[in-house]
Amino acid sequence: MTHNTFTVIGADWCGFTKKLVNELKEHNIDHDYIECSDKNNLHPACKQVDGYPHVTPCGKEHAEEHAKAKKGVPGYRTVAEHPVINGEITCDKGGGGGKAHGGGKAHGGGKAHGGGKAHGGGGGGHPFTLIGAGWCGFTVKMREELDIDNVDHNVHVLDCADGDKDDPMCKHANIKGFPTMVCGHGNDALKNLDAGNHVAGYKAAADHEVVNGLKCSL
Repeated sequence: MTHNTFTVIGADWCGFTKKLVNELKEHNIDHDYIECSDKNNLHPACKQVDGYPHVTPCGKEHAEEHAKAKKGVPGYRTVAEHPVINGEITCDKGGGGGKAHGGGKAHGGGKAHGGGKAHGGGGGGHPFTLIGAGWCGFTVKMREELDIDNVDHNVHVLDCADGDKDDPMCKHANIKGFPTMVCGHGNDALKNLDAGNHVAGYKAAADHEVVNGLKCSL
């Protein structure tokens, strides 16, 4: 199989980045890599992505422009199914930036779709579930923002790296990365996951479709 020249943008604390890089090593697939964990020496491409890993076509010298243009794929996918690695998205052939919740495991996930109407604080919010991992910086950031912004919703938090790792939602096929937000709790949340009514990746509370009820059709 001939593989496309590409760049992996990631962070060494991200489990999904490690998984993809290890798989590439196992298959002896050459690639460029940009590390985004050093805030004091941050590559410009790191500022253009919403989550890790993010794979862009061509070498790292083009990573910033391609990430900014959403010409790449956020999230973990196997080598066999990855559109950038397998040349479906190249320097000359765009791909619209791949949806993190459509098949790739993303850390911070790709940009979610649709505008979000700011909800603000206040009472009487709808229930939703935050599915994440304690080692995921974007999960921590999302939890902190929900507290800081005083978003008064009934939030259930699952830590899939610790006490909740055996929860059915942590193992659900539609969980493509951390954090993932889904409306409802328990069986209601599970139904929304089945239907694709969820958002993978960090987004500000004011712009978040689940926080603002725009992904809650069930």
